[in-house]
Amino acid sequence: MAFAIRAELGVPGDAAALWAAFDAHADGLDILVNNAGTDGIREPIGGTDEAAFDRLFAINTKAPFFVTKLGLDRLRDGGRVINVSTGLTHGLGMPELIAYTMTKAAIDSFTAVLAKEVGARGITVNAVAPGVVDTDMNAGVAAQSGDRGGGRGVLAAAAGGAARRGRRYRRLPRLGRRPLGDRAVDRRDRRCAVVTKRITAGE
Repeated sequence: MAFAIRAELGVPGDAAALWAAFDAHADGLDILVNNAGTDGIREPIGGTDEAAFDRLFAINTKAPFFVTKLGLDRLRDGGRVINVSTGLTHGLGMPELIAYTMTKAAIDSFTAVLAKEVGARGITVNAVAPGVVDTDMNAGVAAQSGDRGGGRGVLAAAAGGAARRGRRYRRLPRLGRRPLGDRAVDRRDRRCAVVTKRITAGE
């Protein structure tokens, strides 16, 4: 059964409103994916506005926490929780995304600890940490590299500067908007799989 629910995250009562709408259609679920998010701020620490910082954490970190908290009563034993993180938390430091990276680092920790709590129910908790993905949110990054629609990857501005200085950053392959099953697993995906295995309950 498929149905759509409209919900605004990052506002008071967001998780409760989402699940109230869900309950009108179904009495339980097997998989919860926390995917909603925004970069919100594209400034280094000196240019970060406090109100924007709070909103970024409300959407990217607080909302998944409470959506999951209320969802666990509805998630069946043996179910799955999948949190969408970012490759930025695994070595690719971009100063203009420092606040965004913090929100996703919190998601990584949340994933690891929650996995221990719900493992007794046979529920696994995984984090997927992709690189740059072709979405509306990343349109500016792709445009900067002149690669939007090219399908061969985008060069993040900060990573490009580091690469020219001989550091380990390199051109990031772009996932595009294809379903996961339609593409071959590349090196980045294998790395994500390792991260997923490490934080899965019971492993």
